[in-house]
Amino acid sequence: MDPSPMRMPSSAPERLCLGDHLRSAPARYLKLSCGRRLCWTEFGDASGIPVLYFHSRGSSRLEAAFFSAEAQSRGFRLIAVDRPGIGGSDFSYARTPDAFCADLYELIEHLSLETLATLSLGAGAVYSLALAAQVGDRMTAQVCLGSIPVGPLWGAEAGGRLTRRRVLLAKAMRYAARLRARLETGLCSSPPGLDDLCSSDRRALADSKIAELLSADGEEASKQGVAGIAQDDSIAMMPFDCDLASIRCAVTFWQGASDPTCLGRTPALLSQRLRYGRERALPRQGQFFFLSVMAEIFQQINTASIPPRKGMQVPSVHAAPGDRGLAPAA
Repeated sequence: MDPSPMRMPSSAPERLCLGDHLRSAPARYLKLSCGRRLCWTEFGDASGIPVLYFHSRGSSRLEAAFFSAEAQSRGFRLIAVDRPGIGGSDFSYARTPDAFCADLYELIEHLSLETLATLSLGAGAVYSLALAAQVGDRMTAQVCLGSIPVGPLWGAEAGGRLTRRRVLLAKAMRYAARLRARLETGLCSSPPGLDDLCSSDRRALADSKIAELLSADGEEASKQGVAGIAQDDSIAMMPFDCDLASIRCAVTFWQGASDPTCLGRTPALLSQRLRYGRERALPRQGQFFFLSVMAEIFQQINTASIPPRKGMQVPSVHAAPGDRGLAPAA
């Protein structure tokens, strides 16, 4: 059992007025060139620094409400987008993140965003990294939070080539994900067993404001049915069909060291394949570690916007066990 309390700032309960943030952030829609609708919601400072938010598996754009108050106070404009078949975005069949990246590019042009950063939670990193590989210098920084599926590493280790064996395995995972989604009735509303969580996560789930957001987010994610969620699961396990070394911005992976959903050293292995990648593992923290370090997360988006010179270590936000700054890859 984890004896250490989660170090949440005293102002955090007041900042987590999640119901107010959800009610004041209406859904917006863009009709894409293909005729589908893409749904997004904006949180934080409407005139602030634009940050695309990528939600985790089984979640929706409403998940970004966790970060709304902090974004507002620090001058960031969070643009949270539903992926196809989730929340308010129309479903479209896809087998890689590229299709959603094409949707996002239309949204970026629609919003006239010359540059932007990204913030992702969990499997959202699969999509944010794929977008960064496509938009080049328009991406200024990426911060990836939480556990990341191990599937993308297959593509990274193969130099971006999709081998037949790996594609077949990914297809099997797609089928399993769809079958699981059809069998489960409360896919987003069934939390993991409390006994499997560290004490900081159990305290977070006991907070009524957090429970309110998780409930609203789960309902929104599944309101079109299970097809979008199942597809999102399977895409997250597909190998990358892109060159991670081509990503030019600084990328920082944060995760709680006590998160039971962490898949080994996936963030560390991904960061080693990036020009400016690094990882941070917070001891005695679980899935909700970000509640205690939101100020540092947004500071990281700012400080990571300028990549270090070749040969220079990426500076740590502060010294901490499990913090690894990686020099640019040769």
